Amino acid sequence: MAASDAGSALAACDAFFALHPGLDAVEADARPAMDALVGAMLRSGGRLAVVTSGGTTVPLEARTVRYVDNFSTGNRGAGLAERLLAAGYGVLYLHRSTAAFPFARAAAASLAADPAAFLEGVSGGHAAGARAAAAEGARLLRSGRFLAVPFTTVHEYLRLLRAACASAAPLGAQAVLVAAAAVSDFYAHAPAEHKIQSDGAGLTLNLAPVPKCLGLLRVWGASDLCVVSFKLETDASLLEAKAEAARRRYALDGVIANLLETYRNEAVVYSGDAPATVTGADGLDAPLAAAIAAIHDRRAGPAARAGARGKLLAAAVDKRDGAAAAAVLGSAQRH
Repeated sequence: MAASDAGSALAACDAFFALHPGLDAVEADARPAMDALVGAMLRSGGRLAVVTSGGTTVPLEARTVRYVDNFSTGNRGAGLAERLLAAGYGVLYLHRSTAAFPFARAAAASLAADPAAFLEGVSGGHAAGARAAAAEGARLLRSGRFLAVPFTTVHEYLRLLRAACASAAPLGAQAVLVAAAAVSDFYAHAPAEHKIQSDGAGLTLNLAPVPKCLGLLRVWGASDLCVVSFKLETDASLLEAKAEAARRRYALDGVIANLLETYRNEAVVYSGDAPATVTGADGLDAPLAAAIAAIHDRRAGPAARAGARGKLLAAAVDKRDGAAAAAVLGSAQRH
């Protein structure tokens, strides 16, 4: 992003933040825990992934009853957080308060699918495999390398994103920001003070564009921060052009693009080389985590590559995940 464009974007974001001065405290209150995680990674020599996850809401009233939302569940972000944490990364998980949570999402899905069966499993003791997986998840979440910071509105999200970038700055290129959250494109500039009344008439909303902040992540944080973003489209003819345009405009290290119809099992990674299609019948968490680690390797430098790649490969082998192992080995061949 050109300096003039960055200046305009920064001014737009500052004006957006000024609409909700009460969120200054939210941003300030989040910093100590974020700084502590970054400090732990600096002391250990480890790398940090800031993973954003879930959708943001747009309140239509100051005393919010109604809001605009999107369909994001946060499963992609939660899955990537799991894989990166298991591979040795520190993970700052910036997530929608109601989104999927790393290592707990399987239990949440089981509970939603069949509450009675889930409760019977709890009361009778789950199978040994499920208990072992839960124990490993708990160990990683309590490892000192994980921090969860929740948000609900787009206003909270962007404030906390700025705080995360600032906290991660001392790590420089050893930090990667994985922007998997589904961020609102529009917001209510002048929301109603009280609940909008339903009187039988229609409702017309006047929404303003949310400032584009991807180009400001290295302004808010380190100039060599690694940034990988996501792009979802419904029109296949737009996907490549929009992904590449975002990568070039914001100097992104990578863009992971997918279509709404196939986003669970297919994605295309744009990172400067020829686009790489990633598929997985059982989901994309493992191969995408491997792709993100490979992109981060390029930014962080050769010294960091072998360790991160080895941990991901070991994790893939342990899980008998052929797609993830192939992605890791493929990234090794390209370097």
